[in-house]
Amino acid sequence: MEIQIRTISSSLTYSAVGGAIYATAIPPGAFSFTLDFDLPRGAEITEVVFFVVDNHATDMALGLRSYIPETGQTEFLASGSSSGASTEIQIIVFPIDPPVQMNPTTTAYRLRVQPNVASSAHLLYGARVGYTIPTAFLPLVRNE
Repeated sequence: MEIQIRTISSSLTYSAVGGAIYATAIPPGAFSFTLDFDLPRGAEITEVVFFVVDNHATDMALGLRSYIPETGQTEFLASGSSSGASTEIQIIVFPIDPPVQMNPTTTAYRLRVQPNVASSAHLLYGARVGYTIPTAFLPLVRNE
């Protein structure tokens, strides 16, 4: 499966280095990298984990959003930021409590990383979505 990171503006350009990406140009405004993802219907998102390097005084904004395409409604389900100035990878965990139940028929789910520095001082190495799947299933009905 190919993972496709997108930018919300073609003016937000990026480059790769050592398994991470970073912004090379950031236009004015709150532009970010986004990744839409799908999970099985009924899955419950329990956490989101970001792996970043923040080696700048300005922090990176991180989050999980839901988006309803028909109405344009967006909701932050989890958000926060990186901190400090270090060359070490930060593991930033956002517990989702109560868990968010996926409904892919009406809602899209999107990870969001807003670098605020156009340099390799803000590196995005990846993210992980923790979830559970339903363990109770409806009985199989056969028509014979």
